[in-house]
Amino acid sequence: MDNLAEILKVDTQNVERSLRNFRREELAYRQKPSTLRVLVDASPRVLILVAAYAGAVLMTAPYSYIAAVLFGVETASIMASWFHDGIHIERSKRPWYIRVMIRVASAPLGISPLWWAYKHVLLHHKYVGQADKDPDIQFGWLLRVSVDQPWKPTHRFQHIYVWLLYPFASFNMLKPGEIYQSRYLEQRTGHHFQTSMSRCLFDKYLPFVVAWTPIAITQGYRTLLIFVIYQAVAGSLTAVVSQVQHNTLKTLDNYDIPYDAPLSRQVFLSNDVASKSGIWQWISGGVNFHAIHHLIPSLSLLETPNSTARLRAFLCEDGLDVPTHSGIVPAFLSHVRLLHHLSKPSAAVSPSELLQEEV
Repeated sequence: MDNLAEILKVDTQNVERSLRNFRREELAYRQKPSTLRVLVDASPRVLILVAAYAGAVLMTAPYSYIAAVLFGVETASIMASWFHDGIHIERSKRPWYIRVMIRVASAPLGISPLWWAYKHVLLHHKYVGQADKDPDIQFGWLLRVSVDQPWKPTHRFQHIYVWLLYPFASFNMLKPGEIYQSRYLEQRTGHHFQTSMSRCLFDKYLPFVVAWTPIAITQGYRTLLIFVIYQAVAGSLTAVVSQVQHNTLKTLDNYDIPYDAPLSRQVFLSNDVASKSGIWQWISGGVNFHAIHHLIPSLSLLETPNSTARLRAFLCEDGLDVPTHSGIVPAFLSHVRLLHHLSKPSAAVSPSELLQEEV
């Protein structure tokens, strides 16, 4: 990947043309997974989540707290898998079981699927890695994850206090930020949020109340601790899944890909976390194959592993490769090193040199 910048500078349009041809062929010969195959993957996630939720409702302490942990883990798993995939499907074409999983995952977190379709599918995917337009990397004075973002004095310690922020990621999503974020994003991008704000907030908070009322009735004062445990677990995992997909030294090294090379930005500003099975695959739900997801968002998580293998073989012919971390631990450490690198007003060490140290 060392020669990526040179290749794109010399022959950007050829790389774009190659990626466009690859995407066309993948879609032309795509074999969508059957309903049965989807349900085989999704059913255990949903069943474990329902069992954990039932435990949070019915069990006494300390077992209700253990159930809250598992409830948070499974929420993050479904959010990263079938909620994420389902949001990318046009609403009128979503099968009933996808609609159920979207609602089951988003309700206890207090997330509006309508807002996520706007914020994630439309804006993040269109403006991936673009500091002033990509809402998924805009953290203001809290975090700086791109060299294009202005440095603030609070960023000097971001690699230290970030550990305290991750557990509050889902708390942050729970607040009614859509009210002011919609205006800001519309001004920046020119894309209007088509849904009325009242409908968006209804879509966000009514399912949330429905999800937590049974726990409040049965657990009483213990509800607060169950809620905090659940949000901390789900928030931490959701934050890590999101950050290692986009904000590590590997993607920082490619940040200056020109805007007139949109497919190159989709592929090379995304990270893969090498894993086809195991706990991380379960939690991340398949979005660890993130480069191919950005190139072809309509692919399901069941299709991305094989499609990624074909993409890597295809890129190899041009001397390129998908930015890939060997596992979640090196990916997370690379993210932390990125935050440390960007905590300085001006970086003294280039990302390329830092990457060489990682190898």
